[in-house]
Amino acid sequence: FDQVVRLLNPLTWRVVTEFTHAQPKLLPRASLSAETSALVEEAPGQYTATTNLGTLTLGSVKVDSTKLVPKVGVGLMAWSHDGNYLVTRDESMPTVLWIWDMSGLCQILVQLEPVRSVKWAPSAAVLAFGTGGGQLYFWTPVGGVRAVELPAQGQCTGLQWGADGNYLCVSGKAVAFACAVE
Repeated sequence: FDQVVRLLNPLTWRVVTEFTHAQPKLLPRASLSAETSALVEEAPGQYTATTNLGTLTLGSVKVDSTKLVPKVGVGLMAWSHDGNYLVTRDESMPTVLWIWDMSGLCQILVQLEPVRSVKWAPSAAVLAFGTGGGQLYFWTPVGGVRAVELPAQGQCTGLQWGADGNYLCVSGKAVAFACAVE
């Protein structure tokens, strides 16, 4: 409810560190990648999101107080395979992914549409995520964000990596398919 992720010591149950979405501690190497509607085409089906370290207001969604259980706070989190990275999404900012390492915030990814699914690769620090639109996105600590165009009428509402990390199953409302990841 308070937009904070707390990591606890499993033996003492004391807070080891906190990651807050309201006033995040930006690391000197932290960057922000914002998707724009005019993506620059690099090769057929592959795009790069623009990086902008200037001022940016992160859009937020007003909480529906008429619902019995409103969606508030951090509603999505996932650890990378080695535990070095944590991705989170605050329900009040559904288009924003926050990527943390144990020092603090290292990347903010701002999408045009709400992020619906995220999955870390099982053997590398590769994050795949989808917004329900026609693209699948990948983030790596070194390479940043890249987008891949999905086949006709493809949507990404669910993801599942193969055990070796070479394949990714993508599911949508009407279709599902598997793709090789290079």
